[in-house]
Amino acid sequence: MSRIGKQELPLPEKVTADIAAGKVTITGPKGSLTLALPPGISVAPDGQVLKVTREGDDAARKALHGMVRSRLNNMIKGVQQPYEKAFEIQGKGWRCEARGASLALLVGFSHPVVFAPEPGIAFTVADQTH
Repeated sequence: MSRIGKQELPLPEKVTADIAAGKVTITGPKGSLTLALPPGISVAPDGQVLKVTREGDDAARKALHGMVRSRLNNMIKGVQQPYEKAFEIQGKGWRCEARGASLALLVGFSHPVVFAPEPGIAFTVADQTH
């Protein structure tokens, strides 16, 4: 059995799972995500945990077993907390700064490169290099 696939997936308080017609929908405070299950893989709720099982022991199903469990785990995390990406700027004279809601990068050009955020995105600048 897959070492990853056999692990149970605990569902936190504000997260729910709906399993119907070969699809799993995970819903939480940040939205909902849906995963279509491949043939031979099934998901069953057991109280506040999800269990992923497979029908056979061929190599393809073993690989799918762990992959489906990992994707469901990432979906559970994704509906709870927002996506974050942290950057560190390295280079002599290179820096960043917040200009209102926009992000200005001073990275070797004669002018700053300014990025305006898309709706739902926020920039935070801890210091000139982070």
